[in-house]
Amino acid sequence: MINISIDSRELSRFFNNIDRFSKDKQEAVKKEVARATYSVQNQAKLNAPVKKSFLRNHIDATIKNGSLTGEVIVKVNYGIFVHEGTKPHIILPLRAKVLAWKYGKGMKFAKRVNHPGTKANPFLSKAVNKERPIYQKNLLNIFK
Repeated sequence: MINISIDSRELSRFFNNIDRFSKDKQEAVKKEVARATYSVQNQAKLNAPVKKSFLRNHIDATIKNGSLTGEVIVKVNYGIFVHEGTKPHIILPLRAKVLAWKYGKGMKFAKRVNHPGTKANPFLSKAVNKERPIYQKNLLNIFK
């Protein structure tokens, strides 16, 4: 699971004291949190690599903490490896004597494979970084 937060200490302090603001401002903040959360989810889905859309289809968003916290979660076990990349590593068979995979019209077999590693694709971080300035600007505009 990948978890990235766009809250800062300043915003956390603000959210702990939100009840001192008018109901209109509180509702505007809640709507902005939801908007930003779903924007990050949508952008992460656009940034995620696609083979069969499984990864994209498992990027979910939820609103918590009385609508003051938005969370975008990647719910596939390999999501972290796509996001952060992997170092070169050896792949060994787990339940058989050899590895087997389709290759062209036939099959290939090996007792081990030297995987070259995977380049990182920080699809969620990119989405958060794109949304962060918009979110901060919108929060400032609510309190002008």
